[in-house]
Amino acid sequence: MQMPLVRFQPRDLNVAVHVRRGDVDDWVPGRGTSHEYYVWLINIMRRKVPYAKFHIFSEQRRRSNNTDEFDPYSKLGATVNLDTEATETLAHFARADVLVTAKSSFSYAAALLNPHCVLYQRWMLAVPGWVPLPKSEHLGNDATEMLSQQIGSCMLSIAARKYGGQE
Repeated sequence: MQMPLVRFQPRDLNVAVHVRRGDVDDWVPGRGTSHEYYVWLINIMRRKVPYAKFHIFSEQRRRSNNTDEFDPYSKLGATVNLDTEATETLAHFARADVLVTAKSSFSYAAALLNPHCVLYQRWMLAVPGWVPLPKSEHLGNDATEMLSQQIGSCMLSIAARKYGGQE
């Protein structure tokens, strides 16, 4: 927990998003999550806290040098961090103001260490206080609104602590 967070600015509300790609394709049942899902989620988060800074952490696919698949995040203004060293990534996940997990034991371990706002893709047991995310972005209006409120409450509580009630 002492490693410098070189990818975050201390004054920002830093959101770390784990987009698991190195060992799992987005279409793998039970473990993959599509880019469309993450974009949908980031848009919900951005509507609640427009000043949040998004940091995507991922790996390139094993047999690909194509980074174009991460363009949707760059177009949203997110910083894309590919193939960062594992301890550096873990430190950023564990200390992010907001952590969006993947269905991954790596981001699950980081979530267990993170005392802030955790948005959790259901995969293993959740910890009380984490915001459980739906399996799909295809929700009805009521479910989307309820999720949006939960996400906003989690993020804004961290922002209030970080900025002393002045956002």
